Amino acid sequence: MKRFLKIVVGILVALVAAGWIWWECFRLTPEQKANDKAADAILSTDGQEDEDLGDLGDDMKNLGVDTDDEAEADKLLDELLGD
Repeated sequence: MKRFLKIVVGILVALVAAGWIWWECFRLTPEQKANDKAADAILSTDGQEDEDLGDLGDDMKNLGVDTDDEAEADKLLDELLGD
């Protein structure tokens, strides 16, 4: 009978210890759950085209900015500033 009691007490102690470890290490706070939900929403739409956004190169050309001119200007500034 003593052996049976020791086994039961040992199992109960192990369950309490496992519950405490889970509670301290693995549970999620409501803030963490909200962050995970927001991250999942971002990842589910990531990589899909957004029709509101156009091609950056075309937008820059429409504004009169040529990427080749910009690269040349950056190169000249780097040479002048000695970078």
